[in-house]
Amino acid sequence: MNVQNVGGYQTGIDYLPAAGKNIFERENVNFNVEEATAEKVNEGAIKTAEQKTQDLKDAYAVMTSGVNSTRTTNDNKTVQRRLTQLGFYSGSVDGNLYTDASKKALKNFQRVYGLAQTGQISNMVQDKLKAAISCYRTTASKSDLGTITSMVSGYSDFKESEIRDYFAKTWAFFRVGMGLTVRQASGVLGNIMAESGCIPDNAKDTDTNKKLHDKDYKYNVSDGRGYGLIQWTIQKRKQLLKDTSSQMGLSVSDINAQFACFRKETERDDMTKSAWKTLKEHDMIDTSTGIFLSKIENPKVQNFDERYSKAKIIYSVMK
Repeated sequence: MNVQNVGGYQTGIDYLPAAGKNIFERENVNFNVEEATAEKVNEGAIKTAEQKTQDLKDAYAVMTSGVNSTRTTNDNKTVQRRLTQLGFYSGSVDGNLYTDASKKALKNFQRVYGLAQTGQISNMVQDKLKAAISCYRTTASKSDLGTITSMVSGYSDFKESEIRDYFAKTWAFFRVGMGLTVRQASGVLGNIMAESGCIPDNAKDTDTNKKLHDKDYKYNVSDGRGYGLIQWTIQKRKQLLKDTSSQMGLSVSDINAQFACFRKETERDDMTKSAWKTLKEHDMIDTSTGIFLSKIENPKVQNFDERYSKAKIIYSVMK
């Protein structure tokens, strides 16, 4: 096993349980984490030592998933139900994680939540999925969430249950997937509620078109019209959303495709990457609101007061 000094592990299999070491040695596995990073993980992303260690552990979990496995059909059905509730899976809940639909759902979940994209279940994937669904359900069931959803209740096509679902998914992504604190996530979501109401198929309002859903909008990367959760507007950013959704086999209006696009921006776009790093270094609502507004979204109208007001309301409910 060809791994040197990855995340503090000096030898490739030292951290593995005895059974795992025996499997690698018996099968003469030559697993190189750099190759796995290039071929199996998020294409083009620069990996830290910690991420490489995670990739290695995930690969080990997949390669040994059939050894002494205690997973049952009911366990797999639970995985499918959780993926369904988070919007990744729409197939039959039959406990078969090896169908194309199940593998696609798992791989897309891994992409959105920052894991190695194997399309296979592992302890690491299961733990992340459990954390995400727990965060989602806790948020969606909050009795006072209406204080947040009512921010966009003035639209004719407003549906409270729908905003509740989208907000909960978005909150889970930023808290569990992107590792934000409650204050940081509140600042980010204050911006998103102001921009799109957490509606992924929302296009920028016009004088004759003011609604949350814009199902008739024909996506155009060069029309200068804001679209989606954070109202991607410029051609480069709208093209990235189009490419990301295509890679995932999803529509540009899919909320998880938009999460994956935003993650990719924080990893590859120098300006967004720098701003995101700064945002995560400050655990303050006003700071995260301002950074997301001016450095990440950067709309023509810098309406900080409106967004900060929404962020404070979100924090009061979610803290």
